[in-house]
Amino acid sequence: MKVFSKNLKRALVFATCITGGAAAHAALISGEIMYYDTAEPVTDVSVAIVGGGGVGGESDKSGFYDGAGSAGATVTIEPGKSGGWDEAVTALDAAYVLQAVVGMKEIGTFESLACDVTGDGSVSALDAAHILRFAIGSLVRFEAAEACDSDWLFVPLASSGENQTVADPSLSSGSCQPGGIGYHPLTGDAPSQDFAAILIGDCSGSWGVDEDPIPTNTPTATVVEASPTATSTDTPTQTNTPTATVIEATPTATSTDTPTPTQTGTPTRTGTPTRTDTPTRTETPTHTATRTRTATRTKTFTRTFTPTRTVTHTRTPTATRTPSYTPSNTRTRTSTRTKTPSYTPTITRTPTNTRTRTFTRTMTWTKTPTITRTPTPTATASPTSTPSCPGGLDWQLSPPVSISNQAFGNLWLTDTVTTDDGWGIFWLRDDPGFSSVARLYYAHVKTDGEVSDGPMLIASIPKIQWRNRYYMAAWHEDHFGVLTAEQSSMYYHTVTKAGAVSARRKVGPKLLYSSIWDSEADGDIESYEDGFVAVVEGDCVGHSCSYGFKLSPTGAETAFVNLVDFDLTHQFYPRVAHDGQGNAILSVKDIKIATGGVMTKYWEPTGQMRPHIKVVPSKEYNWDEFPDLAYNGSHYAAVWTENAIRQHGSNWQIRFATFDRLSTSGSVIADKVLHGPDDKSNHRWTTRVHASGNDWVVHYAKRLSDGSNQAVFDLVDTAGEKRATITPFSLTADSLGSSPHSLPGFERTIGVVRGDNNAMDTQVTFYFLDAPTCD
Repeated sequence: MKVFSKNLKRALVFATCITGGAAAHAALISGEIMYYDTAEPVTDVSVAIVGGGGVGGESDKSGFYDGAGSAGATVTIEPGKSGGWDEAVTALDAAYVLQAVVGMKEIGTFESLACDVTGDGSVSALDAAHILRFAIGSLVRFEAAEACDSDWLFVPLASSGENQTVADPSLSSGSCQPGGIGYHPLTGDAPSQDFAAILIGDCSGSWGVDEDPIPTNTPTATVVEASPTATSTDTPTQTNTPTATVIEATPTATSTDTPTPTQTGTPTRTGTPTRTDTPTRTETPTHTATRTRTATRTKTFTRTFTPTRTVTHTRTPTATRTPSYTPSNTRTRTSTRTKTPSYTPTITRTPTNTRTRTFTRTMTWTKTPTITRTPTPTATASPTSTPSCPGGLDWQLSPPVSISNQAFGNLWLTDTVTTDDGWGIFWLRDDPGFSSVARLYYAHVKTDGEVSDGPMLIASIPKIQWRNRYYMAAWHEDHFGVLTAEQSSMYYHTVTKAGAVSARRKVGPKLLYSSIWDSEADGDIESYEDGFVAVVEGDCVGHSCSYGFKLSPTGAETAFVNLVDFDLTHQFYPRVAHDGQGNAILSVKDIKIATGGVMTKYWEPTGQMRPHIKVVPSKEYNWDEFPDLAYNGSHYAAVWTENAIRQHGSNWQIRFATFDRLSTSGSVIADKVLHGPDDKSNHRWTTRVHASGNDWVVHYAKRLSDGSNQAVFDLVDTAGEKRATITPFSLTADSLGSSPHSLPGFERTIGVVRGDNNAMDTQVTFYFLDAPTCD
């Protein structure tokens, strides 16, 4: 647990003195401060609690801070930090500014704040000149930092509270409005008052990153600072290193500085942080014949940090960094600047030195499997069939397991990812007052229905217009690989089962980032023996096409290919399925009627990409969307949404196909319409297909006559015939995900997660969907 600082004790005493009452009049204020681009914790941030006798604090190694103010008083939370550049501001940041100025790079709100070092409210070549001066030491502090009296800016990402107001930081004409959170008045404890930290000058977001990205197509610029106006001349050149000549002069005097920053660092940092959690658990379970469990758990954690760090720096005149990375069988990682914060957010906070979480779950399902774990589950080419039952099949969801319930906001795109002993659950949420970021949450539920980790916030992702898909996740051996789509770039993150986030790095293609075109960055990621294989919509010179790339278990890119831009038309919604050898990749096609349809390619282990093949050879153009793909040890199945005349107002249907896909050929097995024609459901991200023995489980949303949406689960055989159907609940959000398990005893169990948006809250619930049995 977080041990609250001495400031809180002083605040309690002070609040008692000024109110003449009990210490209960002091309200606790706490939160976490993470870097805007790397999600690394930012330490030594001074957080002022202004007004009402407030007492502030400083952020610790995990980014956590605490403070206090008087309940009933008007208070403002204002972070600030001086120094701590950590060599993050370099000539590369000047290159980013120049690329933005000439239109070669689009930057978001956070990057704009970081790049505007002059504090005039805009990003220009003048900012690049000042960054270069700072990088070579001829400028000791940026004008924006002087105006803000802080070398950092802080964007509020706080949980909402009563009487709360938030102010984002802004710069204009040398003046600074710092970011802050206000309460008018403060009515009680205010936990989760989080901030995203931005280092002024770090346009590339490299603070806390293991290695510097390599700039491409960087213009060479001559920047002139003059009185009364600044003039810039940009000459774009294909070069990886910006060379800038900076002239500061009056109209009659000229001086030339040619900076050649030379840093060759071969830093080898061996970090062996040891965190010891000493939990005390008190558990009072009650078991009945219907397996009703009521548990009251009190967890008290004392975290001890014992970092051991060996740093060796050798610097010679170049601008290159060479990271040294040595994995070992004990998973001790030796890398440049590797920080692995591990923290668990707390649901209930009281003004004491402990955090207590109390919850009650009641489950009445009766599944009691015998679990035998094998290190490598063996796939079979002849999966088990669902029995033929004269009296029909019994098929239903288990009672729900509550995962999360948060006040107000908007939730979408839930998904489950199968782990070694359960399911990781992910969902996106607009928290109240923070429409500029998509917040990614995570929890883990075990195969017995226990929520073992979370729920917790693991990432805040800048939102852009025309994008609803911001993440993809897969499990590999002992961690998740999570991809986040952030404006025009995609990033890989390692996420442990406990929710610790690390190893952020840029991967994949440039993403489509447009104010007028669909910028979904949709895709898929799958684990395979060597790491991860991923596919994503990327930018093909102003339109969408699909790319594939392979990653090592730690996120290093090992292969990259332009998959399906094979006749210069759009390719949407790529999906991938690994068959134990290579990877089948499916996508849907737009624009050209003669060549449209649902396509597959095969990416061989050798790296060769085979020609595309239509899933349904005779299928001519339909407007196809939102597919999914699965493999059952023998062949593939796909499901997608389509209509015939490419109009939103016309009827839509759900189509299913099974097919062989060898490296050089393919043949359709079945082709069926599962549902429709019908009005198109506005819940677009709910279509899934999974292997279930010789059968397939398909789920999707159908639109009812009253405009509501219903979840549909179909059990379909390989010939496309429905064996069973259930419609267990309505859908109030574009939020229904699932994944099957491979653990012995659970091979045909599917974990289903559903998200709901109600007038007063958002809810995430989990269900088990077992294989059907005979009635």
